[in-house]
Amino acid sequence: GVFFLGHLIIFVVAGMLPFICNTLLMKSIYVWRCYPDCMLRRLQAWLPGASKLTLQSYPAHAAEKALQVMKVGLSWEYGVLITTPTICFSMLFFLSPFVWRTFVALAVSTVFYYCFCRCMHFRVCCPGFFTTKRLDVVAHCFWGLPLSIVAAAAAYWGLRSRSLF
Repeated sequence: GVFFLGHLIIFVVAGMLPFICNTLLMKSIYVWRCYPDCMLRRLQAWLPGASKLTLQSYPAHAAEKALQVMKVGLSWEYGVLITTPTICFSMLFFLSPFVWRTFVALAVSTVFYYCFCRCMHFRVCCPGFFTTKRLDVVAHCFWGLPLSIVAAAAAYWGLRSRSLF
């Protein structure tokens, strides 16, 4: 239960919380005007896209920018998407009656995370653009680690069972 809590709380932290905070800031600065102008300017600095605007009007494009959802964070997710299968596949080297249960639990959590990322990328997040291919190239190179662990485990058990030599 607690293992998936971090993935589920992101909807609150990245979706609802910024929406509520930015809506309250917009209403208190531009609709209610419940503070003196010097204090409204300080609040305006916290509102995305409004730091260089006047206190009299708030354009529609700036309001859209303030209510925009978070961008896709591929640079943070690549670490999880490579590390978790690597740990899962490293279980193939151990011999115990409980290894298969651990392997299945890690595999299920990996599949859940892939489905969760798909939902987040296509339904919740807005597109984020990167200027170079360096991140993707490095991630594809690091994908060799989990794949090589599977190959090494196959060779290890082949040598151990004496069926290779």
